[in-house]
Amino acid sequence: MGKKPVLERKVDHVTGQGREPVSGMHLDSAVERKFRPDQEDLAILAGLRPMDDDFMRCMFKDNLPLAEYVLRIIIGNEKLTLISAETQKDMKRLVGGRSLELDVYAGDIDGRKYDFEIQRASKGAGEYRARYHSSVLDVENLSVGKDFRDLPDTVMIMLTETDFFGEGKSLYPVVEVRVDSHEVPELFTGNINNGLTGKQFRDGRYILYVNGAYDNNDTELGRLMHDFRSSRAEDMYHKPMAERTRQLKETEKGVEEVCRLIEERCRRERQEGRREGRQEGIMSSVRILMEKMGLTIDAAMDFFNIPADEREQLKTRL
Repeated sequence: MGKKPVLERKVDHVTGQGREPVSGMHLDSAVERKFRPDQEDLAILAGLRPMDDDFMRCMFKDNLPLAEYVLRIIIGNEKLTLISAETQKDMKRLVGGRSLELDVYAGDIDGRKYDFEIQRASKGAGEYRARYHSSVLDVENLSVGKDFRDLPDTVMIMLTETDFFGEGKSLYPVVEVRVDSHEVPELFTGNINNGLTGKQFRDGRYILYVNGAYDNNDTELGRLMHDFRSSRAEDMYHKPMAERTRQLKETEKGVEEVCRLIEERCRRERQEGRREGRQEGIMSSVRILMEKMGLTIDAAMDFFNIPADEREQLKTRL
């Protein structure tokens, strides 16, 4: 990890292929006529960092070289070679299950699959979320008729803005612990006495937590985390990160891409707000029927023809 990985072969893909930068955040008149980003969008753009969802997705969109560069540093393997990388990957095989959209989904030349997630809030970075993401990688990569041994090795990487485990380390790999007679999980203590082999259970799954708050610029990973927390290209250590940030913030194409994404997010949030308001109204009406007419919660929901897929969520909030 001490030596900086060399990945100069495709840096031109990261830089935007020679586009002239717009000076700072002051767009020229031609750009303004074409995009007309408002001042609020530009103010948001100026403060965005690779750690932020919208900007991160733009950083890695259609940018396999940058994804490879970052994963090489995190994994600690300068020879890691990706053959695919896509952002906002919709895992389509989860029929009937909770939907999932991966931040960055990648594959390497050895067949391994990677899910690279950034979570700013600790609440969204828990162990069960990591477990679900890891499981979804399995579902997505085993087709009908295939043997279970055809499952690829999977690597689920969770980069958190804060130190999730609070121990000051840069990385927290989740490893399969060898269980011996002195380390029996509480779940099994009633039935398991002998028969423990002490062997490790290896199934090709790897989960890695990355401490985004790690502050040690003497290490390659520490400098990378610094770059993820930086909003200005000139403050970044790693050239590919700085080049991509500069492209997104100081060129016509980049500004348009990020501003459009910001506007799309605002629209989604407004829609979520309207849906939230609708649900509050429904819950209020359901409560009235239950209190005034003595109906059960299911009978009250039947009265309003509330779809089955919404009922459980509403019940938890009543």
